[in-house]
Amino acid sequence: GRTVGALRTNERGGALEIADGNGARAFSAGADVDGGSWSLSTPNGRTAVVAACRGSGAGTFIVNNSDQKPAVTIGSTDEAAGRVAVAGPEGQTQVLVQGSPNGGGMQVLFAGRRVLLVEGNAGGGRIDLADGDGRSAAALGVDLTTQSGAVSVRNQNAQELIRIGADDKGNGAVTVTNQAGTERRNFGVREAR
Repeated sequence: GRTVGALRTNERGGALEIADGNGARAFSAGADVDGGSWSLSTPNGRTAVVAACRGSGAGTFIVNNSDQKPAVTIGSTDEAAGRVAVAGPEGQTQVLVQGSPNGGGMQVLFAGRRVLLVEGNAGGGRIDLADGDGRSAAALGVDLTTQSGAVSVRNQNAQELIRIGADDKGNGAVTVTNQAGTERRNFGVREAR
């Protein structure tokens, strides 16, 4: 007979390994003072999936791509909220979805720079679009002062040039600013008399 499983112990905990019919490790599990973990491996010995507990009690689930880089990571933040990261072929995060005690959000990243942000909290929602360098180009959200929608268009320095929203009386308002920020024009609707 061929050995297809092994159980080991040490002062920190124990480990179990199960091999496939060819003797390659297919499943392994372990436990120590920080918690437990398990992993699944491909026939060529590459780790494909890992699930683990951290000492804090939080868990992590990782799916690797064929190059052994994390493709999807599911876990929790230090604030006990959920977190999902989806990576590109090189293992760099491209989409991040995360909760928090005050709301949640999603980011799309390009070359490590945030190019899209969608978030929400008790104040409302916000969408922020950025250029390839991560500079904010436009935003859509809630103006907390007027409790109305607002759109902001920004220049290459992320300086607001155009703002569309409502004034404190609920009328439509547009503010246009020059590039230097020294000149501003406001356009709005006059109150009916």
